[in-house]
Amino acid sequence: MKRFGTIWSLLFLPLTVLYSLVSWIRFSGYRSGLFRSEKLPVPVWSVGNLTAGGSGKTPVTAWLARLLTANGLKVGIISRGYGRKTTGTVWVCREGTLMATAETGGDEPVELATLIPGVTVVVSERRVEAGRELLRQVPVDLILADDGFQHRRLFRNLDILVQDLPSFLSNRFQLPSGRFRQNWKHLAAADVVIWTKGSSGQVAEAEKIASPFLPGKTLHAVVNPEPAVNPVSGNRIEETQLPVFAFCGIAFPDKFFDSVREAGYNLAGTKSFPDHYPFTKENLTDLARQAESSGAVLLTTLKDYHRLTATPEGKSWAGSCQVHVLPLTLAFPGKSSDAGDFFLQLAAKS
Repeated sequence: MKRFGTIWSLLFLPLTVLYSLVSWIRFSGYRSGLFRSEKLPVPVWSVGNLTAGGSGKTPVTAWLARLLTANGLKVGIISRGYGRKTTGTVWVCREGTLMATAETGGDEPVELATLIPGVTVVVSERRVEAGRELLRQVPVDLILADDGFQHRRLFRNLDILVQDLPSFLSNRFQLPSGRFRQNWKHLAAADVVIWTKGSSGQVAEAEKIASPFLPGKTLHAVVNPEPAVNPVSGNRIEETQLPVFAFCGIAFPDKFFDSVREAGYNLAGTKSFPDHYPFTKENLTDLARQAESSGAVLLTTLKDYHRLTATPEGKSWAGSCQVHVLPLTLAFPGKSSDAGDFFLQLAAKS
């Protein structure tokens, strides 16, 4: 039985009804003006989703930040920093200078900091405070609020919803019966919807279901794997070289393993952990043993690599075992190929 199968959904239906009611009251309060949103002095674009984990928000945020930066805008990123061992406001990166690890700043914010040259990243449970702190020290033209859709206290000039197709087309129940943090019809509150992790046929199916609640602009994004690389040496693994043993701690591990296969690698074995998992010494020993026994190179995601190397022990282990990462690039195929021009036009109007 799948975690969010029919039996699970029915068992937790009373809790789902209660959760849905609380979520609706809060969302409606901000939409009606009963609760006040606070506005920052620069444009804020929120990149969020309706489901719990794994929709592709981080690749979209990174793509947007690179696009805007390459076209002359100075971009800041704010986030909650989920999974970090700190509280309050933390500077992850200041104008390209990394100032935190995955333990102190969160794995996804650190990943974003390493992907975008010159970016500034600040995390806080209170997105408004993160934005204020960022602007106190670094003048930016635009702020991207990573995972910001549910955080209505922060006023946003543009709401971008990233929704993975498999979740939308399977179980649209709210937590805990399903994966949705809000009613799926809140798609209507977005300015742009980006569908991910599916085919053009699935996009058509999803848009047929959601058509009364979709904004004027929808896009379809796909993630393409690049050759695996050792972050320390810069060496790449060609498809014809040694087999790989893939491991990760993300919401949908099978998606990563599929990307490894798609990249043409011989997958000797896999190991998955819970999302944002803090690797232990025993985990590292076991992974090294399994890779060695199969004559394979260890391969993981960039997010997992940052979390793994947040401690001196993990960093030393990753170096000695020559752990590689599989970079992923975002692309907008077919009718969505105008995505870059579309967002640049919106930035020019901000």
